[in-house]
Amino acid sequence: MIDRFLSQSSKSTTMSDDDNSLPPSSSSTTTQLYLTNRKQYQLLSMSSLYIAIKAHEPIAFASDMFASMSNGLYTISDIEEMECYILKTLQWNINCPTNVQFAYHVLSLIYKHLQSSVSVDDGEESSSVVDESTWCFILDETRFQIEYALRDYSLSNIERGSTVALASILNALDRVTNEDEKQCILHTLLSVMKEYNFDSLDQVYVVKDRLSSFVSGNDSSSSSSTESSEVQEAATTTPVSSPATSTASSPVTTKSVNSTTSTSPRTSMWSSSR
Repeated sequence: MIDRFLSQSSKSTTMSDDDNSLPPSSSSTTTQLYLTNRKQYQLLSMSSLYIAIKAHEPIAFASDMFASMSNGLYTISDIEEMECYILKTLQWNINCPTNVQFAYHVLSLIYKHLQSSVSVDDGEESSSVVDESTWCFILDETRFQIEYALRDYSLSNIERGSTVALASILNALDRVTNEDEKQCILHTLLSVMKEYNFDSLDQVYVVKDRLSSFVSGNDSSSSSSTESSEVQEAATTTPVSSPATSTASSPVTTKSVNSTTSTSPRTSMWSSSR
C-alpha cells in the first residue's frame, strides 16, 4: 500500500502544509518528503497499517489505540486525516490483486488447460500432463522472481502487475529442463495471453529481459533473448483456445513425463539473503 501511495501521490495535489504532521500540498515534493522525513514516514506507515487491518482483519482497532501506540507523537486527528489522504490518493483501490496473485491466477488457467481425463474403475479422475514437482518448482521460482522485482522501481511501480507476473512465469520456465513439459506450458501460456487483455508479447519480453538481468546481476541476458525468439516463433503457430475448452482436443496436450529442473527452487528474498 505504501509503495502504491508514493507512486500515485506524485500525480495528485491535495490538502495543506500547515505543519509537519499533515500531508503536503505540493505533489512534486510528496515522495521526497515521506522518504526523507522520519515523522511523516512513520505516520504514513501507521495509517497504512490502520487501513490494512480495517480492510482485511475480522477485528479492527480504533484510531485512538494507534495514537496511544505513537506515545503522543501523533493525535487521533493526524491518523484519521492521513487515512483519508491515502484512500483519496489511491482512489479507494486498496484491494488490487498483487503480482503474485496475478501469476497464480494465470498458472491456474494454464493448469486447467493441461488437465487430462484418465478413465479409472470408479469413474473419471483428473491428472496433469505436467509432473507435480515441476508445478511446485514453477510456483516457487515465479514467486521468487516477483519478490525480487520489488527491488527495482520501474518493475514494482511503473509496469503493470500482470506484465511482471507473466515475465516471472517465463523466467521460471527458462529453468525447467524437461523440454516436453516446458513447451506444453509455454504454448498454453501463449493461448491464455491471447484470450485476455495483457500487454503485448514484445512488452512482456522487455520486462522479462530486464527482470532476468536484474536477478542475475548482469547487464544483458543473451539466453533470455534467444528464448524470446523461440517464443515469438511459437506464438505464430499456437492455436487460441478458451480457458473452458477441454484439453482432450488441444494439440499442446502430451503424455505425462517426469520433470527435472536445472536447480533447486530458490529461497524467497524475505526469508534469507540470496
